[in-house]
Amino acid sequence: MTPIREPHPRGEPAPWRPVDWPVRRTIAVRPLPPVPSARFSDVMAYRRSERCMMPPTLGQVTDVLRFSSALRSEWSYQGILRHNAPPISGGGLHGIDLVIVPHAKHARLFRYDRAADRLEALYVAQPEKIVDFLGRSGACLPSARGMIVGLVADQLKYQAAYEDGESLIWRDSGALLQVIAMSAFAFGFACCPLGPHGIEIVEALEADGDRMTACGLIQIGRYAANDV
Repeated sequence: MTPIREPHPRGEPAPWRPVDWPVRRTIAVRPLPPVPSARFSDVMAYRRSERCMMPPTLGQVTDVLRFSSALRSEWSYQGILRHNAPPISGGGLHGIDLVIVPHAKHARLFRYDRAADRLEALYVAQPEKIVDFLGRSGACLPSARGMIVGLVADQLKYQAAYEDGESLIWRDSGALLQVIAMSAFAFGFACCPLGPHGIEIVEALEADGDRMTACGLIQIGRYAANDV
């Protein structure tokens, strides 16, 4: 097994600036519905990955992401933005963005802006990449018609704050996937992580590709009739 280099905070942080996302338009979100009443013990006992699901609405998926991942109490330390949020994150960086990929006739991508609590419709430079991506994802879960959420890490943010900080990206992405999955169940939705990282999402955007690292996928949908 290849040894993993341990991360160490930098004494002098490297330069960093936020990712310049290719935003076509900004979409205001509706008020968040009432917080789910599911008991935490029930979520822990009964949450399961579901391989069959029906299409949700974009609003329903966004509700799950807002509840599970919205960033709070922003501050700057050593010139790098930090936040509090439900999932854990190394150094409070929360350097992972969420990109929603609907099953649609035309390739579309939406970014949930975790800091501003809003949706952004993104410019898709290579729509064929998303078509290929949906085909591969469908092969993983052929009976699932949910919306896929891709995790995209800002690699430079982790590198700016840490020496050898790459392992924190994968730790943070796993924690974020888990919180999203638990929240989806609490909201009454089916959910399942996927094995691929989602590199096609980054390739389709053609935006800061050298710093954007695809680091996980999760599909969210409504329970299929035979699973209710």
